[in-house]
Amino acid sequence: MELTEYPRLNSISGEIHESGELGRLYGKPIQIFVSKFVIGQTIFNVVMSFLVPTIMFYLLFYHKAPHYWLSGNVLGPVLASPWCCSIGSLAFAPMGIPDALDKKWFYTVRNSDVSTLPWTLFPYLRFRIGIIRHLVLGTQVAVLAIPIMFIIIRFGFGEYLSANQQLFGGVTYIAILPIFVMPLGLLGFAVDANMSRVRKNVRGNIIQKALKSPIC
Repeated sequence: MELTEYPRLNSISGEIHESGELGRLYGKPIQIFVSKFVIGQTIFNVVMSFLVPTIMFYLLFYHKAPHYWLSGNVLGPVLASPWCCSIGSLAFAPMGIPDALDKKWFYTVRNSDVSTLPWTLFPYLRFRIGIIRHLVLGTQVAVLAIPIMFIIIRFGFGEYLSANQQLFGGVTYIAILPIFVMPLGLLGFAVDANMSRVRKNVRGNIIQKALKSPIC
């Protein structure tokens, strides 16, 4: 698969624009998944999803063991994590997309490339507002992740979890989620119609970018 670059013409003057770029670099969805920007964002979020919850779990839950497998200390993180991951990890990701595009670390995907199987199985791609897209993506991830995690907890750990089981089991679960959420979520930004929103909204100073990023 080759990346192709097509000039974008100004609808009035016919001149090439896009912030002085010669064109928009297009790629296939699979190329998005292995792009430098996606790999970097995924690694960063996996690391942060391991470090931050480790500290929080230790402070909040570690000294309250043992934990019943249906207690709030176990249920809460398992149920909430897919949505926390999709919203928290993706809300401000658009802030780095313009620079990634300039460096050719990220690409645009044509709408037609995600209008056939298997991409039609991911309805989150149809939504244009970022925060809604992230919520739908979190729901899709939750449908698979939550039952699997409950099976592991109940039949792998047992009815009661020790402090270490609750800590490292929960943290590992949370840290695995970005491996799926980040590539799929960033693909949502890469779709041509959504990329136009990113280019339009992610402008100005860092505060303006941060305020507009969640709706890209």
